Amino acid sequence: MIKDISIEELRTHSLEILSKTFLELRQTTVTEDDIVSLSLILADDLKRDFKNLELIDIKNAFSRGTRETDLFVVKPRTWYTWIKTYRDLLWSAEYEVRTMNRDPRQVPYFKDGQKLIN
Repeated sequence: MIKDISIEELRTHSLEILSKTFLELRQTTVTEDDIVSLSLILADDLKRDFKNLELIDIKNAFSRGTRETDLFVVKPRTWYTWIKTYRDLLWSAEYEVRTMNRDPRQVPYFKDGQKLIN
């Protein structure tokens, strides 16, 4: 979980995620300084507001965001939208399995053993 990752390591992962995102969106006007600054902000946001998600969830949220939305300006509001949308998929899957007793193998995005809510 993100809460178990040091802030330094999380900053490195955030830099990788954002670099890949800018590449996928073909945004070439962004500078290295911009990406580094945004990665520091992203790491802090993840540590504070998304600590119960896994790093793979964040990567998946960004991947889905670049492919399935019309939000192409990468900024905190954008990544909050992408991450919350993905987190909602996870929460919905958990609800289906835990409350509606659906077969976990039949529920996309269900992650057994992950505590998503504090």
